[in-house]
Amino acid sequence: HRHALELASTLGIELPPPLLRSLAMASLTQSDFARAQWFGQQLHARGEHNADDLLLVESDYVLGIAAFWQGKLAVARRHFAAAVERYRPDYRRAHLFQYGLDPKAICLSRLGNTLWFLGYPEAAVRARDAALALAEEIAHPFTKATVLVFASMLALDLRDPERVREYAAALIAGLG
Repeated sequence: HRHALELASTLGIELPPPLLRSLAMASLTQSDFARAQWFGQQLHARGEHNADDLLLVESDYVLGIAAFWQGKLAVARRHFAAAVERYRPDYRRAHLFQYGLDPKAICLSRLGNTLWFLGYPEAAVRARDAALALAEEIAHPFTKATVLVFASMLALDLRDPERVREYAAALIAGLG
């Protein structure tokens, strides 16, 4: 990342959108939420400027995660819901190829966790179930594994040990 940033600065070019998203995700892993949000906003601005729904969906995903981990649950909910709403199945291959995940499935899953914390357990379960169904339909291993991780976390919050075991077993089976 550091080398890519230096090179882009030296060449005076904008960072490519996949790099912006990668930098945002790396920032999140370091709990640098302000930096992740900044990269997400850059991705969003690029999406608005180019009228590019693919970039807008990816930016809402990033901004939703950044908001979630800062406890800004209403903001996270808006971003996850916007990503789900704006998502177009025609762009699925581009999302998978350029960003490695299907953002609709992931955002539905993350929306489920967000709705739980906002006090909407029934809506949380519906979002989780929609994410699981979509991940199954898409059959993209990394997307499915990520959805299963967040489904497991929601099951823990719901105090549903059967579902925790079910999702963990599916996750392990998918890794084998």
